[in-house]
Amino acid sequence: MSAATLDLYGAAFRTDPYGELARLRELGWHAQTAIGTAVLRHTEVQQLLQLRTPRADGPADWLPPTEAVYGPTRLPMAYDTG
Repeated sequence: MSAATLDLYGAAFRTDPYGELARLRELGWHAQTAIGTAVLRHTEVQQLLQLRTPRADGPADWLPPTEAVYGPTRLPMAYDTG
């Protein structure tokens, strides 16, 4: 069974995000987005958070490591001049 697709910029999500998420939850516990997998149900989120070795394919893989301890992290962008 393949995962449903969640289009975060699509008309269905923009006009009724709660309804679209409810529809997708009926299809399964996760959906594919442009940046990776979205976990749609609380039960599965709790199970994943209890794993000893969580693994994420997506933003965590391409964000640069940071040594920041407090406060917001500022990521350099291509258009950033300072």
